[in-house]
Amino acid sequence: MKNIFISEQHGCVYTLENNVLLTTPQFTDGRYDENVDNWDEVDELALLGEEQSIQDHVSYVIKTLQTK
Repeated sequence: MKNIFISEQHGCVYTLENNVLLTTPQFTDGRYDENVDNWDEVDELALLGEEQSIQDHVSYVIKTLQTK
């Protein structure tokens, strides 16, 4: 699989595909759906309504994935 970021803080996994941030939840055993077609795009406008710590974490995830 391509570059992923496992976020224990958010309980999900992120990846960048064509500069679009995608996410999928982690199962309780730590696994996740590896079929990116089933992942959801992160709504960056909705993210603006979240707490600053969540916005900061997602920004960190994006920067980390861009440098991989």
